[in-house]
Amino acid sequence: DTTKFNIYQDVILRKKTPTNDNNNDNETNGDQQEEQQELIVSQVVKFSENAELRVDALASTSAYPLEELTAREGDGKVLG
Repeated sequence: DTTKFNIYQDVILRKKTPTNDNNNDNETNGDQQEEQQELIVSQVVKFSENAELRVDALASTSAYPLEELTAREGDGKVLG
């Protein structure tokens, strides 16, 4: 119920967190690596001054695509 609690959404661009896969074996000095960023959408419900629920999810846009998602094949128009 939005009349009882403040509900909002944050969109955050943050430094990509490293993964534990073995694809980093061929990396060079970290200073030479391009810093990668990821887009996060965060849903927030504020219950009180000291209590909130925050659910974060990776977002995918053309500027920040997720490799896990299948590329769109059509134009995205519904029934068009």
